[in-house]
Amino acid sequence: MLPPLVAVLLLFMAAPHGARGALTLDTTSCSGSGLGFGTAVGPTSRVTAADCTIGFGNDTGAVQVRLYQGDGAGAAMTGIADYAPGAQDWTTGASTFGACLRAVSGSPTTSWTVPGDAACDVGNADPWNPVAATSGASGSVVAELATGTYTAALRFGVRTGATQTAGAYSAPLVVEVLQPTPPAPANTALPVISGTATAGQVLTTTDGTWTGSPGSYTYQWRRCNAAGASCVDIAGASASTRTLVAADVDATLRVVVTATNGSGSTPATSVQTAGIAGIAPTAGTAAVSGTATSGQVLTASAGGSWTPGTPAGTTTYAWRRCNAAGAACATIAGQTASTYTLTSLDVDATVRAVITSTNTCTTGCGPASATSPQTALVAGVAPTAGTLTAAGVAGKGQTLTAAPVGWTSGSPTATDTYQWRRCDAAGASCVDIVGATAVSYVVAAADLDATIRVVMTRANSCTSGCGTVSLTSPQTAVVTAIVNVVDATTVINGTIIGTVLPAGTQAGDLLVVVVTTRDGSSQNIQEFGSTDFTKYRQSNNSNRVAIAIFYRVVTGGESPSYQFNWGTSRGATATIMRVTGADPALPIGGYSEAFGTSAAQTAPSIPGTDPRSLLIATFAVRFPTSSYTPPAGMTEVLDQQTADITTEVDTQQWLAGGATGTRQATGYNDDWVAQMVWINPV
Repeated sequence: MLPPLVAVLLLFMAAPHGARGALTLDTTSCSGSGLGFGTAVGPTSRVTAADCTIGFGNDTGAVQVRLYQGDGAGAAMTGIADYAPGAQDWTTGASTFGACLRAVSGSPTTSWTVPGDAACDVGNADPWNPVAATSGASGSVVAELATGTYTAALRFGVRTGATQTAGAYSAPLVVEVLQPTPPAPANTALPVISGTATAGQVLTTTDGTWTGSPGSYTYQWRRCNAAGASCVDIAGASASTRTLVAADVDATLRVVVTATNGSGSTPATSVQTAGIAGIAPTAGTAAVSGTATSGQVLTASAGGSWTPGTPAGTTTYAWRRCNAAGAACATIAGQTASTYTLTSLDVDATVRAVITSTNTCTTGCGPASATSPQTALVAGVAPTAGTLTAAGVAGKGQTLTAAPVGWTSGSPTATDTYQWRRCDAAGASCVDIVGATAVSYVVAAADLDATIRVVMTRANSCTSGCGTVSLTSPQTAVVTAIVNVVDATTVINGTIIGTVLPAGTQAGDLLVVVVTTRDGSSQNIQEFGSTDFTKYRQSNNSNRVAIAIFYRVVTGGESPSYQFNWGTSRGATATIMRVTGADPALPIGGYSEAFGTSAAQTAPSIPGTDPRSLLIATFAVRFPTSSYTPPAGMTEVLDQQTADITTEVDTQQWLAGGATGTRQATGYNDDWVAQMVWINPV
């Protein structure tokens, strides 16, 4: 048998949920010797203890009364488990310990039902409930009640199991009076945002009005569209104030205030603000640096108290051309960079730069501009001279052209003037040629045996920086009477080829005709239908290719065309040249010729005579697929080929004497012939 225990009723209050107000507890009926359950209780005994009446009240709100075994002055009911309805009862099973609510004064809500007879017998039909042996959290709730003062009448009972040791038992009890969990906060008035809805300003929110006595508040600012919809949380914006930034411009803001107490948290969202306005930039000063000379670079820079605005603005530039006083300005098209390269259009003007900072938003934004002072009057740049030659052939009827190299045009662009001058053979004793003031000059008969110079003058005009530069060319070679015109006509698969008289032919000119043909060696190339031309030379190669040269001195009216034939129906080419200044008594001074059959084809050397002589080189090959490299200094005037397995012809001219050279041709390994003649000057 266990030693007797003194039953102790431990009564205390606890308010784990932050109970407010005075809780009172009346335990008079439970005092005395405690709750005893008899002596010599044996197995399967059923015993009920005396009733215990507990009075309690709360002057501010609802409370709970909870009952459980304590670990205070007496030991727990050793070996006796809690009564568990549905699993243990008063008739069978292990030992149990429970409590029954007999009556509650007033009309509280309760987790126990008061039985009709209020006897709390140890019968299974009575509503006995367990008395927890561990902690208050699992104890039996005696009653839940609203504001007021109430009394609960309790009865305790024990049943021992079949193996229970006989003896006297008692239980240390704890009666806990608690305020129940309050309701979560409820909003009765939304938070209100105050402040100016402009970037850089501070908005402040109230908490709003709540029931449920919130213990704390949290905040979350949200960015929304103009209608207050499509809101998103603003990261880090969790204070009761919000300093507006560029990202808020053109949006509206709401704030979500969340109130929290022991029962939970409840959010409330404010009405959206007005649309957030931006801030326009402000202008400082503008300045231009650099040298005010055409071709130089000016740079615009901002100074003073510029502010970028919110959202930040973009900076643009405009350059303006003004009069000498800086007035009557006009914007220079296309110049929008911070630098500007002065042009000839700016000479004798001044320039200003306009710097503009602009931002864009629905309200509050805009442009801000500053205009620089005007520059000094923009100076021009004088032209400079390089070299100057009279380019072209110094021959009667030839065109000479002033050819400057390395000159600069100045700014504004200078104007060029020319004066051609006739000089002696040494380039001295020069006189202006009346009327010869163009860039080119056609050599006249009066220039024979003289030399020619050209004077070029380049000048521009402006208030400062401009100027004039002039240069005289070296003299030309002594003017000769050699000049020529070339024309060519081709006949394919015929026996007659025609030439057309060159334009401008006049008495005293020399007409030279060169005819090339295939399979011509057994035929005699000759003039057809007349005897106006003298045949000078025919060069043949292995009955494959032939070249013939004819000439005549013009004495009067000429036929518009001439014809030549050779008695076979093979293709041919013919070239007629008008040569001025040739010696009418002995127009052709000599010839050279060469023949070959290999792919590497070389013409004969070219002997020189008078330095004013004209050299004519002709090369013919049977197949028209060759390419030629003439001697240095020769000018190609014909590269004519026929289309039916015929001859390809090149005619070269060289206006120099005493020189030699070769022509190289590559093509088929076939027959070719080369012929050169020179024309004697008068």
